[in-house]
Amino acid sequence: MSETMLKENEKLKELLNASNEQLEKLCKHVEKKQEISNNMKAQINQLQDQLTVKIDENSQLEKQVSNISCLHSKISNNMKAQINQLQDQLTVKIDELKIYVEEIQKLKKSIVRLQSQCNATPRSTSSKTSSTSSSSSSPLLFSQKSQPPPLPPLLSSQMSQPSSSSSSFSASSHLHSKTFPTLNDPGHLSGGNNTYNNNNNVNNDNNFKEPPSCKSTHSSTNHTVAHESECRDGDSSYKCPLCQFPFEDREAFANHMTRCDGATR
Repeated sequence: MSETMLKENEKLKELLNASNEQLEKLCKHVEKKQEISNNMKAQINQLQDQLTVKIDENSQLEKQVSNISCLHSKISNNMKAQINQLQDQLTVKIDELKIYVEEIQKLKKSIVRLQSQCNATPRSTSSKTSSTSSSSSSPLLFSQKSQPPPLPPLLSSQMSQPSSSSSSFSASSHLHSKTFPTLNDPGHLSGGNNTYNNNNNVNNDNNFKEPPSCKSTHSSTNHTVAHESECRDGDSSYKCPLCQFPFEDREAFANHMTRCDGATR
């Protein structure tokens, strides 16, 4: 009995030892699992902390976006108000410019009308002298002793300037027949047949007469009128009847007469 019991005890001891070894292995395995679990918990806590930080950052970004949106809305409204104000100002300026343009056009028309009136004054005088010349065939009309016809204020003021008796002459010596040619007449600009010499002989195509006191020939109506107002022996300059400025060049004088307003030289 005792030997059998001893053998059974030894077997139980061996089984107990084996169980203890397995238990120790299981404990070690549980410890490893616990460590892994603790590590996982720590990582989870760290991730939760990071998530909390990200959530806070996200909320701050949302606040900034909201502020930027409000600021953008304010800026947009201000810009729209400024644009509307500038558009209103631009409309007012455009209306003012339209008024200025209308006034300038009126002034241009007035200047053109005044220029045409100033240019028409010597021509009307010449037409009066022409009618006087055609109404009488007496040679006394071409003498310097005959009575000159009345002149407009511009020419009469020029005629009243003092001059020597040898160089002065009567306006009746500048009597014209027909009408004055235009400045663009090729015959007059070229100095062809449409000129008068100092012997009072009229060519076939002549439209105005040269004074007998000088030998110069006139190539334009305005030059003839200017020469009528103040003639000097041998003076062949082109003198503007409006501003009294002399020109030696015929083309320069013609260009000047197209834009002279009585003051420009």
